[in-house]
Amino acid sequence: MTRPEKTVLIVDDDGPSRTVLSIVCGSRGHAVIEAASGADALALATSRRLDLILLDVSLPDMSGLEVCSRVREAGLDTPIVMLSGHADPADVSRGLRLGADEYLTKPFDPDDVVTRVQELLATAPAELTVHREAELQKAELLDRLEAAFRR
Repeated sequence: MTRPEKTVLIVDDDGPSRTVLSIVCGSRGHAVIEAASGADALALATSRRLDLILLDVSLPDMSGLEVCSRVREAGLDTPIVMLSGHADPADVSRGLRLGADEYLTKPFDPDDVVTRVQELLATAPAELTVHREAELQKAELLDRLEAAFRR
């Protein structure tokens, strides 16, 4: 029996990065949809059933953080994995506070990204809520630590 195909939206304005992630996700049996802009990502996220969104922070028309925030404001609980070249704890914290389930920094091994995708796709909705709460607590702790070091 074949497992049901999951649909992953990959949002990145860098074509080669999108292609690599598409190939790796596709090789795991997932249907892949690609978007190169925040506007396209929002249109797809609100009009199609998606199982997960891989979302780059740096997009040409709006930040991936804004896309994440708008997806959550629309009441969608689709798991979101943020991808960014910014490893600053404040950036990670902000992404998690806006509703991302994971925040991975570039450069990354595509197989590591897909491992996180697989784990999130295998997580039951109730477990995902607990995971988000734990990630939010981690983000708040990072904020407090950063504030303490600035003093």
